[in-house]
Amino acid sequence: MKFYKLFYLPVFLLIILGCSITEKQIDVKVRLLATDIGVGKARLPFIISDENNNPIYDLNSKIYIEYCKEESCLKKILQEDVEWREWPIKGGIYTTYLTFNQPGFWKIYLSYTKDGNNYNGEAAILVKSNTEAPNVGDLAPLTSTRTANTLEQIKKISSAINPDSRLYANDLVDSLSNKRPVLLSFSTPGFCFTRTCGPQVEALSKLADKYSNIIDFIHVEIFENPDEMLLNGDYSVGKQSEIVYLWELNTEPWTFYIDENGFIVERFEGFVNIDEIEESIIANPIFQ
Repeated sequence: MKFYKLFYLPVFLLIILGCSITEKQIDVKVRLLATDIGVGKARLPFIISDENNNPIYDLNSKIYIEYCKEESCLKKILQEDVEWREWPIKGGIYTTYLTFNQPGFWKIYLSYTKDGNNYNGEAAILVKSNTEAPNVGDLAPLTSTRTANTLEQIKKISSAINPDSRLYANDLVDSLSNKRPVLLSFSTPGFCFTRTCGPQVEALSKLADKYSNIIDFIHVEIFENPDEMLLNGDYSVGKQSEIVYLWELNTEPWTFYIDENGFIVERFEGFVNIDEIEESIIANPIFQ
C-alpha cells in the first residue's frame, strides 16, 4: 500500500495543480486618469501598461473590474462594461462607469485573460463627498463666455491654430437662456502640455458639422490673453481665465454636455473622442 500511495500521489497533485502549471499570472499597471470623482455614478477613464510602461491598446479580451471601499473590501462590486476609446492620432484610453456610495479611498481591481494567461492590476482613487467641478445633475454655472466675430478677434480669445468661428459665436448665458443644448469645452490648444487640447477642439468642430443646427458648441480658452502669450512666446505672462476658477477646474481639457434645461448630463475630464461625446448627444431625449 505504501508503494501504491507513493506512485499515485504526484499524479494526483498534478491533476489538482494543473491550472497553476498551465496558466500564468501576469501583473499589469493601471493608471486612472480622473482626479475629480464624487459620490454617485462617475466616468472613470484609465490606461493599462505592461511592466515596462508600454501601453496595452484595444484588447480583444473581456476586461473585468471589481471595486470596493478600501477598509471594507470583503465584498467587491463587479463591473464588466468597459469600452476602448481610440484617439485620433495615436493610442487611446479605456472608460467605464462606477457607482460610489460613500466618500473615501476606493480600490480598483482589473483582470482579463489573454492567450491562456491571467492579467491583473490594481489602483486606488479618492472619492469626494462632492466634486469640485460641476457634476452630472448640477445646473451649469451661469457664466458668460467670450465671443468673437472675426479671425482677428478670435485670436485674442483662443490659442487655436485654425479656429472654427462657430465655437466662439455663442455666449453660454445666451445659449442657456434660449434653451439650447450646449457642448462646452475648456482647453488651451496652443499651450497644452498633454497635446490633446488641439485634437479636442477639432473634435468639437467635427461634431458641429453634424449637430450645430440644434446644439451650440463653445470652446473656452484656459488663458485670458493667448494672443499676448503667443506674441511673447512666454507662458509666464499667461493669465488664467476667470471662468476656469468659477467652474473650479484644476486640470484640462474638460468637456461638458449641457441639456436644453441647463443641467449637466455628462462631464469628461481629459481628452474625449467624438464617438463618446456623440453617445451622450444621441442619448438626449430631444433625439428620441
